[in-house]
Amino acid sequence: YDWRTWITKRTRQQVDDFNSWDDHGKVYRIALYWGIAFTLLQVIVQQFTVVLLSWLIKTTESLPLGVVTIVIFMVGMFLFLLPTTPGGPIYIAAGAVIPSAGKYSLGMVGSVVYCIMLCLVIKLMACAMQQKVIGEGLSNYVTTRRWIGVNSSLVRTMRVVVSEPGMTIAKSSILVGCPDWPTSVLCGILRLDLLPILVGTTPIIFIIIPMVLTGYFAYMASLPPDSYGQMQFPHANTYSAMFAVLSAIAQFASMAAAAFYVESESKRRKDDIDRLPVDLEVHIAEERERISNDAFTQATKWGSSTIFTKWTLRLSVVSMIACC
Repeated sequence: YDWRTWITKRTRQQVDDFNSWDDHGKVYRIALYWGIAFTLLQVIVQQFTVVLLSWLIKTTESLPLGVVTIVIFMVGMFLFLLPTTPGGPIYIAAGAVIPSAGKYSLGMVGSVVYCIMLCLVIKLMACAMQQKVIGEGLSNYVTTRRWIGVNSSLVRTMRVVVSEPGMTIAKSSILVGCPDWPTSVLCGILRLDLLPILVGTTPIIFIIIPMVLTGYFAYMASLPPDSYGQMQFPHANTYSAMFAVLSAIAQFASMAAAAFYVESESKRRKDDIDRLPVDLEVHIAEERERISNDAFTQATKWGSSTIFTKWTLRLSVVSMIACC
């Protein structure tokens, strides 16, 4: 009986290709690492963030603007200092909370503008904390510098670009489009000047604006009907969805721009990148790690692994896929 008759010709070819690989164990281990990362980021952290911000919106709906501002600032700073929390949920929650508290004192338009500027301040303050406190505090540790790959082509390219004086398109694209926490911490580990980094980060406001408006119109759609039973803002849900799409487009465009400029600058400024000194401590640590990895690879070759080890890895991957 040939089980291969149950699958298509293309799938049979893929199975044959997989069976021809020397190290199945490495593939299974990488799959498990990705599964753990996905579970941590998309399930645990994201759900925690949604629950926290939902509680925040409900708790602050009857508080004055000054108190709400302090609460949003503190919660926003706390979430930004977590490595896995993106800025989007913070901006959307602020857009739903601040206009509710400031509509009488600032008016709707004024409260939205105030919210946008508050989110920008939170973002820049978080960048400063991540860079000066976390990044520079970890820069003395060889393990940290090796972990971020200070000698890699990617990091060396980013270092050349973000070290430029003033605000260039390439610099701002990298500072805005790359993930919040790793980018700011990397700038601290590389001991870059703070003020030029903050100036280069200010275009983030073009991503903040549609996200704040997404939260704002979501709040407007949640208002109770008027005395005639009619919705006060019947098109608010439509506007909220529209700005949510614009937010996603702006986020994707910033990420694409960052990837484009990292690639293009690595070629255009190759001489400047090559002139950067190599971190010798990290280089020595990387050589030791390479030797250790080679020994580990030899010791864990799939052909020399026991049946128990093979099936443990296989069932672990299946369980991780089911969990995700």
